[in-house]
Amino acid sequence: LPGCGVPPALRPLASPASRTLPSSRLCPPGSCGRRGVPQANGTAPRGRIMGGSAAPRGAWPWLVSVRLHGELMCGGVLVGRSWVLTAAHCFGGKRNELAWTVVVGDHELGKPGAGKRAVPVRRILPHPKFNPKTFHGDLALLELAVPLAPSPTVSPVCLPSGSTEPSPGTPCYIAGWVFPSVPSLVPTPAQVPLLSQETCRGALGKDLLTSAMFCAGYLSGGIDSCQGDSGGPLACEDPTSHHFVLYGITSWGDGCGERGKPGVYTRLSGEMQLFLQVCGEGQAGGRLSSCDWATWDQSPSVPLCPLLTSLGFIVLCAAAEVASLTLPPTERASHPPQTNQCSESSQCRASHGSDPAA
Repeated sequence: LPGCGVPPALRPLASPASRTLPSSRLCPPGSCGRRGVPQANGTAPRGRIMGGSAAPRGAWPWLVSVRLHGELMCGGVLVGRSWVLTAAHCFGGKRNELAWTVVVGDHELGKPGAGKRAVPVRRILPHPKFNPKTFHGDLALLELAVPLAPSPTVSPVCLPSGSTEPSPGTPCYIAGWVFPSVPSLVPTPAQVPLLSQETCRGALGKDLLTSAMFCAGYLSGGIDSCQGDSGGPLACEDPTSHHFVLYGITSWGDGCGERGKPGVYTRLSGEMQLFLQVCGEGQAGGRLSSCDWATWDQSPSVPLCPLLTSLGFIVLCAAAEVASLTLPPTERASHPPQTNQCSESSQCRASHGSDPAA
């Protein structure tokens, strides 16, 4: 079932508003984008990350916490047995892999739980186009030291299959742990609509929004990603198969849940196009399902260099292995955006340095 779990033809972001996604092909049990528990009422906003209702265990099995010396710094998204996507600004010069861990199955902070596990980070690979002043290209790829086994509380989200995206108005989900001033003990999800680029630029200013960003949320305020949610997922549910597809990584915001200031996310569709192609290559040149995450990245036949270079990351590769895909050219901003992550955490600010955009 090549490409199962990924909607085959999503409409571009600039197309007329639509609040539904075309149905995707079904995947085998335990594959990408499957929640571990039935979703509660998905037709209405479910509160905000900074104060909404708690998610049950296993509700977001691809959501992970990214930790520095054991302290929660950011969210992250599991996209394979050994791979996590998060925000590049989370690291702010702190690139010593030995200091970082990823906690999977992390339902209740500070307490053990079934399936919860701290995994060492083997490599931290910020996107080479990341600009800490404008937050353009705010992506980082983490390679885990130990491959994971899928479970009801640990499984990957589906990845987009091309450069197209759901249209404005599509309801999608964000999730994270942190309130404006103190952390929530359990993940708190919220449903937010995607906004057009025109609406986003009108709200935040055209000089702040680059081509690698998009907005989601309510202009009325109250529902938003917040401090510590950086690096977490924005995923949209296919209405037929109920698979979740990742379209954005939480990046920055002007304030937190304020009126007229929606959250800003790094878009993934262009970055992920070759990811699926590379990771779907089998030993004999055949193709594995994008859902078969339990096997594709443990095979030595899957080339690491094309996988990373397809995301635009710079690694030492043989010339024949390199296949580049980069973000659009950086658009200069008149002044740096304000990150959500560190504005109210002195410990966080200290670990990320004095630059507010780091």
